Amino acid sequence: EAKVAARLRSPNAVQILGVGEHEGSPYLAMELLEGETLESFLIREGPLSSETTLTIASQIASVLEKARELGIVHRDLKPANVWLCAQRELFIKVFDFGIAKAPLATVQTASGAMVGTLHYMSPEQVQGRTLDHRSDLWALAVVTLECLTGQHAFEGTSLGELVLKIMAGPDSGGRDLASTVSPELAEWTERALAVDVNRRFQSASELVDSLRAKLSASSRLPSGAPVSPRVAPSRVPSSRTEPVPPVASSRYGSGLGVSRRTVVAAASAGAALVLLAGIWLLAPGSDRSEAVAWPSPAARS
Repeated sequence: EAKVAARLRSPNAVQILGVGEHEGSPYLAMELLEGETLESFLIREGPLSSETTLTIASQIASVLEKARELGIVHRDLKPANVWLCAQRELFIKVFDFGIAKAPLATVQTASGAMVGTLHYMSPEQVQGRTLDHRSDLWALAVVTLECLTGQHAFEGTSLGELVLKIMAGPDSGGRDLASTVSPELAEWTERALAVDVNRRFQSASELVDSLRAKLSASSRLPSGAPVSPRVAPSRVPSSRTEPVPPVASSRYGSGLGVSRRTVVAAASAGAALVLLAGIWLLAPGSDRSEAVAWPSPAARS
């Protein structure tokens, strides 16, 4: 993984800072990132806006274009391997090149087992055939659709059923993909997830350019709209349009805040109680010796 990732110098790829061995165990040091995976964000927030999805797809595509130049196929592109960095501008990092290989390598291990995560594996990958960059483009399309719909492009009640649906193409998915997206985006989906690699988009830039055009045509993305939503530094982008909360409020909402009027009223009430207690203790003729059960000096000695 270190050798492969070290060759891939891209702002949207996690950088390897060093490798070595400690007490007989190999290690690699990667850059420190704050934020969360796209997978965890989608589980919590659900579908993303078209604008945010396009930004994520564009940045992933930039990594895949660089990988293609180096003859690298990731082979396990999925939301769990996409990191949303916690900063104001939406910025992602692709990581886990642990099973990435040079172009002539196949998807099979020595035992012939499949390598990858099934929901995001292309038809040729589940067959154990030789892969090229177009397999990663298929996975990018699946990730993009999951961002837009909040669901997997293909579903099955068993591993075998899921493999059969992937092999049959988008029209035989676990659900009707066309019913969850616009007609324009359905055309994009049919090409992006084509079983025949020669019918797919042939480059990451072509896939993203077509996606942008289809989203604009379906009025889901205004033409020329900015694609970098601004968020609070400690949060990752959301499909919601809620305003960023003020610094003084709680990260999880303002319900935990206390108004100034409440504080003043509480302080005034407390002062009044203290005054009344003092008057009662100092009133003439009052014997408070039994009010407090402190032991007498003789008892303490």
